[in-house]
Amino acid sequence: MSKHTMKTLMLMSFILLLVWGCWIPEDFETQIYVNKDGSYRFTYEGKLANVMALSLEKEGKLGKKEESELKKDVEKLKELDGFKSVKYIGKGRYRVTVDYQGTRGKAYSFITDDLRIFSVLFQEENQLAVQGFRPEEEEIKQLNALGVNIEGSLTVHVHPALKVKTHNADQHFNKSNLKSYVWNIKGVAAKPEMVIILQ
Repeated sequence: MSKHTMKTLMLMSFILLLVWGCWIPEDFETQIYVNKDGSYRFTYEGKLANVMALSLEKEGKLGKKEESELKKDVEKLKELDGFKSVKYIGKGRYRVTVDYQGTRGKAYSFITDDLRIFSVLFQEENQLAVQGFRPEEEEIKQLNALGVNIEGSLTVHVHPALKVKTHNADQHFNKSNLKSYVWNIKGVAAKPEMVIILQ
């Protein structure tokens, strides 16, 4: 690999770190259940990829020493709110399960407040908002160059007694006494947004 290519990869990974922090979601299924009283449940099943590790792998510099260091992040991730299981699967990728129970008025951001891939926010006393990430076109090109595959789904299930004020879901339907809204996320998908009026 040429020095120019290596410098380009390092610059790309630095830019992505600034934009995304350390983590990028891959192959995931996210669900949010909003209850009648305004409490909610957030779940995530899927992978998280470490941007710097992906850059090192692309350069051919991800060896046993680096892999050993990456395994230590398992315990760090387990300390985050809602993280139930974390398994390092190699080459900078982790399989994670998240299950977080939130009360009315208490916001939650996955993964952290600094890196909001998905968020549950309370804009006003009676409004709950769900927001998701949206990579820019240039960021998508950089991620693709590192072999990242941002693909998954977000489904928000709303108690039938609650009113949905706005949403930009790809589809919605009623099932099992819930109103469900689905976003199919494939890299350049529109940023998921939704506002629910609470009682």
